[in-house]
Amino acid sequence: MGERWILESEIAELSLTAMARGRHAVEHGRLLTKTAAIEQADAPAWLCDRLRERRRGDLAPPPRLRTAWIAWNDARRTVASLRHETEGGTTADGCC
Repeated sequence: MGERWILESEIAELSLTAMARGRHAVEHGRLLTKTAAIEQADAPAWLCDRLRERRRGDLAPPPRLRTAWIAWNDARRTVASLRHETEGGTTADGCC
């Protein structure tokens, strides 16, 4: 049970950094490092602090449900904003 709980937290945390990296790549055409993505994550300060701690190797699992809810909302907003940008037959980079 403990390993599953940690895995679920890691997936939610991965989502937050993945969305930050994706938004940055679409906007600037380059990928952020995972460490830099933490600074760009759309998450409360307490959660970004926990992400930094875990990136350093400290076991600091955040509240599972709150983290999952924040990550889900971030992914939903990110995808919705990209869909909005690509309406009209163009891709995210404005091509074709």
